[in-house]
Amino acid sequence: MKKLLALILVALLVCSLAACGSEEDLIDQNNKENQVISEYVYEDFLYSVNEAGDYEIVGYIYGGTELQDVVIPEEIDGRPVTGIGKDAFKACKNIRSVTLTSNITYIGEYAFYDCDYITEIEIPESVTVLSEGVLQNCDRLETVTLPDTLKEIGAYALKDSTALTDITLPEGLTTVGTGAFNGCTALTSVTVPTTVTTVGDAAFFGCTALKNITVLGDALKEIGKAVFDSIATDAEFTVTEGTAFDTYAKENGYIEDPTA
Repeated sequence: MKKLLALILVALLVCSLAACGSEEDLIDQNNKENQVISEYVYEDFLYSVNEAGDYEIVGYIYGGTELQDVVIPEEIDGRPVTGIGKDAFKACKNIRSVTLTSNITYIGEYAFYDCDYITEIEIPESVTVLSEGVLQNCDRLETVTLPDTLKEIGAYALKDSTALTDITLPEGLTTVGTGAFNGCTALTSVTVPTTVTTVGDAAFFGCTALKNITVLGDALKEIGKAVFDSIATDAEFTVTEGTAFDTYAKENGYIEDPTA
């Protein structure tokens, strides 16, 4: 009888260990289930710790109606601020300008989406990607300064920013994303540098004031659909002869093909 009872107790212990796992496994599971991203307040900003262990700005809590010239802090309590989080300033209606420090290495998707009153922004040299929708629908955005270090302009990055009259795409840029400048109705000229390899669908679609387009070099490998559809009717293209864009432009009727 004692042997039978001992065997039953051993069996129950084995089943219990198998079902629950080790203590370390339980701790790890609890950490994952209860993981919370903590947000803190510094002046008018919400911030949190990013993956690198630095800080990123994740929100703006200024409640007044007077337009503000926002300056992102270089550091908070001695720890550098290296990023702007996704949606951080989305739909903020009280920002006139934003100053980003050289510590900033990334700006999240839609970070300044629908900031109706922002008029200017300079992207620092430390940023290599202009994220998706980051300045989309900024109705009064007149000036965007892009750094020489920029490699990619993401999809819809400046879509429907209707006050933007000109933009300098830096040499070294490789990608102009889908719809990046779609609906920028005040944009009058653009030069696509020699380093660009990819231009996404409808990148400049609906830029109705766009009259002067220069495409340089022969690096282009991927060109989307309707890139320059619905632009100014008297638009003029300057294209390096023999490039991929030269062929594309002729096939899509942007420039005259004398052999047709």
